[in-house]
Amino acid sequence: MTYNFSQTCTISISILTSLSMALAACGGSLDTPPTATSQPSTPPTLAATESSTETSVALAHTIEISPTRLTVPAGMWARYEIVGLPGWDGASAPAWAAGDQAGDVEVTFLTDWGSPAAGMLQIHVKGDALANEQWGSTRTIAITATTPGRTWHARPEIDVVPCEPAFERGIFTRTLGDHGVPRRTGGPTTLTYGIVSAPMQFCEGQAGGRLIVTVTKAATDEGDPLAEPPRFSLYRYLDWPPEITFLGGYISNVEEVALGSQGQLAWRIETGVYVLYFDGRQLIDAATPVYVPDPGTFPAAAVTYRIEIE
Repeated sequence: MTYNFSQTCTISISILTSLSMALAACGGSLDTPPTATSQPSTPPTLAATESSTETSVALAHTIEISPTRLTVPAGMWARYEIVGLPGWDGASAPAWAAGDQAGDVEVTFLTDWGSPAAGMLQIHVKGDALANEQWGSTRTIAITATTPGRTWHARPEIDVVPCEPAFERGIFTRTLGDHGVPRRTGGPTTLTYGIVSAPMQFCEGQAGGRLIVTVTKAATDEGDPLAEPPRFSLYRYLDWPPEITFLGGYISNVEEVALGSQGQLAWRIETGVYVLYFDGRQLIDAATPVYVPDPGTFPAAAVTYRIEIE
């Protein structure tokens, strides 16, 4: 099988090789480190920029966007960042519109925090995009921002590549010391830590099947059995390649798609990259602050779970 994580990185691996090995060869890893080396920052906002008499007409009407080209497997999510609108006076919020001619890419503007544009364009490439042979593998996204008297344009491109599934069935044990990551649902005061599973990448071939997760046991930081299964959720990553050193943020890099109940979770599979998150607060003594600066200090806190895919 072949994983394509960028235009310049192509790795051939067997079906039993995890997605983490592929990203590791590209300078990243889908195996979570014990601690996050970076924290999500306040999202960029669309700032008004000074108009210059030397600015060309073309520049003044071009949306500044980064990157201008993405490589994304079919069925995955990715993001562009709106950097700015040259010449925008800030007097009126721009109206945004976007789409691709083939209809294979869905675009959502993330306009949180009261900004005319919060800086992110969420992209979802449909799982069967490559079946649309009329358009080949490259999609051009037409984006416009309009205010009274002015319109800006951008036409970033997406290279759609085949999706390769990467997931494992079986029984797994993960510890807070080795697989703990921070999660934020907003600002710094919402920071907590939990245990994450290995990421699971589902493609069109798995869509419609069932993911079944069962927690078989859990232990506290003292090594004592937990009386009840910890709370846990299934999250979908919203960027590509997925940033796995943290979950959430001001503009979250994940979205919750399913919530476990009494140690059980059953979910109808959709294309994308997913991760299980087990809330670490139930695994640590109640006297410990919610903010845990180093989850590696709790090596005994662990959860064991079974993954089935039907």
